[in-house]
Amino acid sequence: MPQVKIESVKRKIEKEESLFLNDSTISEEVKDNYKSLDDSETSLRKKYVYLSQWNAKKNKMNSNIDKVVDITEIKTIFKELKTAIDNSDKKTTELIYKELEILKVYIETTEQRKLERYKNELLKQKELIEKRLAELDDTANL
Repeated sequence: MPQVKIESVKRKIEKEESLFLNDSTISEEVKDNYKSLDDSETSLRKKYVYLSQWNAKKNKMNSNIDKVVDITEIKTIFKELKTAIDNSDKKTTELIYKELEILKVYIETTEQRKLERYKNELLKQKELIEKRLAELDDTANL
């Protein structure tokens, strides 16, 4: 992996350091570790890593928040749809209720699907670790 130029590192630190240190989601221990670093090139690169990880965490949290389904919005949409549709049209009314039930089941199972994806990801990581351990054992036996 190519190293970032020290000038770029310094610019990033100047720009984001105060935001990082004032972020309430960062533990005091991490902030203390960050502050304990001096201005040597190695320490500046460590600060850069702290800031990069912090930005990645922020971006991940923001993207997760954007993906959350707001149930009240969905209910409002269906209420508006219900008032806009003529109740005498039974076929359309039944279709709306059917779609509403499908959506309700989807929302209720969202957490379960998330857990299943997480479990599958952990199983893949476990298999990869076991494979690498086996490779290390094979090279150690040579």
